[in-house]
Amino acid sequence: MNPVSAQSDPQEHQIQLLQEQLVVERKRQKIGEVVIRKEIETRIVEVPVYQEKLIVEQVSPVFKRLAEIQLSEGKIEGTDLNPTASPNLKPTVTGTFSSLQEAISVLAAIARQYPQECTQVQIRLTLEDANKQTIYRAALEGYRDRADHLR
Repeated sequence: MNPVSAQSDPQEHQIQLLQEQLVVERKRQKIGEVVIRKEIETRIVEVPVYQEKLIVEQVSPVFKRLAEIQLSEGKIEGTDLNPTASPNLKPTVTGTFSSLQEAISVLAAIARQYPQECTQVQIRLTLEDANKQTIYRAALEGYRDRADHLR
C-alpha cells in the first residue's frame, strides 16, 4: 500500500449506482376447462297447511252463520255483517259453568227466586266433539218447538 496516496484524498469515494428493472410479460395460456349449467329439480312434498279463519255467528233470535273471514287471505265470505239494531235492547248477564249440572242448578235457583224477571234464556254449549254438534242442536230446537206449542 502506498501511504502517500491513501492520505492524499481521504474524502472522495466513488460508489457505482446500479438499478434492477422487472420485466413482466402477460401471455394467455389454457390450463383447464369449466362448465357452468343450471338444473331445475321438481320435488313433491306433503306439508300440512294450517289456515286460520274467524267465524261470525248469530245466536239470537235464530242461529245462523253471518260471515267467515280467512285471516291469511283477508277475504270475507258470508252474508250480512251489519248488526241488526233492535229498538228495545234489554240488559243481559252471562255466566260460564264447567258442567251441565252446575248450569242446571244455577238456572233452577234463578227460576225459584226471580220467576218473572227473565224474558229470554240463551244456551250456548262448548263441545269436546264437533261430531255431536248436530245432535245437541236438534235437541235444543226440539225443546224450543215444544215450548212454542205450549204457549
